[in-house]
Amino acid sequence: MPLAAIPRYLGQDFSQASSGLRFGLYLPIWTDRWNKNDAAARDAWRQVTRLSAGEREAMQAINLRFDALASTLPESSRLRLEAVSTSPFTTGLGNEHPLENGFAFLFPYGIPYLAGSGVKGVLRRAAQELARGDWGEDTPWFGLDRPSFTLKSRNLSLSVIDVLFGREPAAGDGEHVRGALDFWDVVPLIEGNSLLVEIMTPHQSHYYQDGEPPHECADPVPIPFLTLAPGARFVFRLRCHTEHLARLTREPLPDAPSLLAVDGEGKARWQELLEAAFAHAFDWLGFGAKTSVGYGAMQRDPAAEAKHYAQEQAAREAARKQAEIESLSPQRQRIQAFIDYAEKELERPHRPKSKIGQRDYQEAQKLAKDAQAADWSAEDRAAARQAIETYLPRLADISLKDIRKKLELDKLSPQTP
Repeated sequence: MPLAAIPRYLGQDFSQASSGLRFGLYLPIWTDRWNKNDAAARDAWRQVTRLSAGEREAMQAINLRFDALASTLPESSRLRLEAVSTSPFTTGLGNEHPLENGFAFLFPYGIPYLAGSGVKGVLRRAAQELARGDWGEDTPWFGLDRPSFTLKSRNLSLSVIDVLFGREPAAGDGEHVRGALDFWDVVPLIEGNSLLVEIMTPHQSHYYQDGEPPHECADPVPIPFLTLAPGARFVFRLRCHTEHLARLTREPLPDAPSLLAVDGEGKARWQELLEAAFAHAFDWLGFGAKTSVGYGAMQRDPAAEAKHYAQEQAAREAARKQAEIESLSPQRQRIQAFIDYAEKELERPHRPKSKIGQRDYQEAQKLAKDAQAADWSAEDRAAARQAIETYLPRLADISLKDIRKKLELDKLSPQTP
């Protein structure tokens, strides 16, 4: 029976472990003499692809946590893009592993992820290609690989790429400069409940490994590796340290762009540049490993971004409104609760008017009774009357005259003309 190379007291049942742990630590492919069992190694691929409900929930929860953290930053200091993979995605193949090809899992959760450093590398390359004019001169990046700013204190010249991504000096040059951007790790949201196993079949191992002359008669050697199927959703998040960016761009050269300048839509110049770099990366570079053969291609999803932005704005408005309510007196909070109830009811489509004695009338009746308490001021009672007279005729099939009479609103304040 194949065994996992772990202490005996842990047992051999790892069905509840994450796919990352099953793939990395609990792989049952060893004999009792700790030699690799080839048959078990082939079967192990089927065991590590399953994603449990807990793993999928963790992916959702981590993305929600990332969004909550990002929402605390000013909009001019962050960038969020959503994309859907249009081809298989893989990463971490160079990690050492008994099955010859590794995969990148985020521990301690044991779920697939794309490291922020990998995102940064792809976008730097995209920016460099666009700045050099490899794809024409009609891009916002063109020419931005040339010196645009100076650090006189260190006798350095910096390009826009250096300022945003950091200065990577040549060998022998120790003058590093930290860039203004932070690239967050990406936890993909996977369709379905499993990873995907694909096969690469190199034909020239006799040439690359054994030093024999290359020829076309060699047998292919199938090598499996883990991927994510097309359709996985990736949310890219960036943070710009605007204070650091301002320091790096304090001494511009002639014609240097203002990276913190905001256009009429409220978008900073650095955000426009990064969106252009992402667009190029999605179309031509890809993310992760094996991008040269088509892996890691993605398509931006503006509709999903707009939906998230609308939800974020609604949550921010709800929080602002709640803070305003909590700052009110208990009497004003009671009035606001009735107004909120009424407005929510009025938003319901095709809502018929209710009758006397039904809930709408009862809510107004409760407010009118509460407002007669001794701790209510004349101003609060007048506000309660106004709220009832404003909303109850719209909610219930009852005249304003009957409302004033039945709820005894004259006890709250004099009738307004």
